[in-house]
Amino acid sequence: DWDQLAKALRLSKQDAEGTGIGRVNSRGRVNDFFRGRVLFPIHDADGTPLGFGGRIMPGAEGSKYVNTSQTRLYDKSRVLFALDRAKVGIVAADEVVVCEGYTDVTAFFRVGIPRAVATCGTALTDDHVQLLRRFARR
Repeated sequence: DWDQLAKALRLSKQDAEGTGIGRVNSRGRVNDFFRGRVLFPIHDADGTPLGFGGRIMPGAEGSKYVNTSQTRLYDKSRVLFALDRAKVGIVAADEVVVCEGYTDVTAFFRVGIPRAVATCGTALTDDHVQLLRRFARR
């Protein structure tokens, strides 16, 4: 339960918003930003955690994907989900599969194709392409 977690962590409003895991509502109460979503940790290519992506549960309403807010560390136009785990497979195949979302990447890994990454809710950018060129030509 969000309220119990926030209380146990002594999570301040500033920390909740600063980390991107909570939002202060119009009544001044902190709400769980990722409520009702499956969470996926987002790392840089070296494995450093940068934020979270959340996918809505089937049957629920709202945006399909939400991400941690943009920060100086997390810029979704420069980060690819699962690149830290996929880079070995990408180099070995000299090929990368770019997907829409986190569950797509998970599906590729589950069927033995460990070279999939996903944009984090944005279109493929020039920065993404430059990042991928470090690992593969295709």
